[in-house]
Amino acid sequence: MNISTIPLLIITNSNEGFEGYIKKFIAENTPEFKEINTIEPEKNEITIDQIRSIYGMIKHIPQQRRLIIIKSFDSAKTLTQNAILKLL
Repeated sequence: MNISTIPLLIITNSNEGFEGYIKKFIAENTPEFKEINTIEPEKNEITIDQIRSIYGMIKHIPQQRRLIIIKSFDSAKTLTQNAILKLL
């Protein structure tokens, strides 16, 4: 797999200061990323189904660079945290 096609995964525990950073990052790298996905907590937590949905995101369009942002990952339970480790 070409390193330029590996999805970039950004995980944050707090949105404080993050929004400004990510907007700047995207503005500077927009042509590079063909797809940007954001995962936010459902009902106050990141769910295992949301993490599993990442598998589908990274399987299609393998030749294009993708950015996946997971916000408030500290809300994820242990099972969900383990699922993200398996993804890596």
